[in-house]
Amino acid sequence: MDIEILGQTFWLNGIKGTVKDVQKWTSTTVQSTGQGTITDLGYGVYRTSAPQVSSTTQEHQDFWIVSPGGRQEKIEVNGDIGNGQTVLVVWGSVKGNNNGYNLVVRNFTTNKGWNLFRCLPNSIAYKGTKELTLKYLGYIFVPLIILTLTYSNLPPRNNNLGGVYHSDRDYRATHPTFTQSDILPFLNIDIFMAIPILIFVGYRKRTKLIWQNYNTAMVCINQAINNNPQFVKSLES
Repeated sequence: MDIEILGQTFWLNGIKGTVKDVQKWTSTTVQSTGQGTITDLGYGVYRTSAPQVSSTTQEHQDFWIVSPGGRQEKIEVNGDIGNGQTVLVVWGSVKGNNNGYNLVVRNFTTNKGWNLFRCLPNSIAYKGTKELTLKYLGYIFVPLIILTLTYSNLPPRNNNLGGVYHSDRDYRATHPTFTQSDILPFLNIDIFMAIPILIFVGYRKRTKLIWQNYNTAMVCINQAINNNPQFVKSLES
């Protein structure tokens, strides 16, 4: 089944049937950061510093689903699923990508279900983030470039040519115009205050946009499943 998500054609497929051969296991990834060092403290005393070691443990689960029509699919999804239960798993991706990702799981025996947000393809999850990033880069650098060009074309902060002008105040007394000292505070504000604030705001908006894309996509997918009983029935074949 093909649906439309955020202006992109998205295909859906899946299987509905009885679960068998549920297997669970864990995997541990060990990471080491830094290097061990030995420091000579003098008088034959040494201090040893070992590298920092961290480990991450992940839980895994896979099982087979056998449809009433005899089709079988091996699924790797974590969740509350047991042997003999009736489960629906729907996967899909953007049109043109033949490798689908598990997206929706529904356990009809326990009447529970969940969405796998993180499995959405990047073209859906990050839709519009490039434009948002470019907009905030414009907010950051365009004013900075304008102020810098203006600053470079103004009279210097102190003008001592021929010993006539000794300060900006003396220069402005005879030349009523801006000097570099008038623009400098705005440059400092743009660099030291505006840029970090805009980066933070832009990052927050980018994160919000990604989650909006996740939610929009999952609403579309679940509505397509709920509104098309023939599609669900076809997954039992």
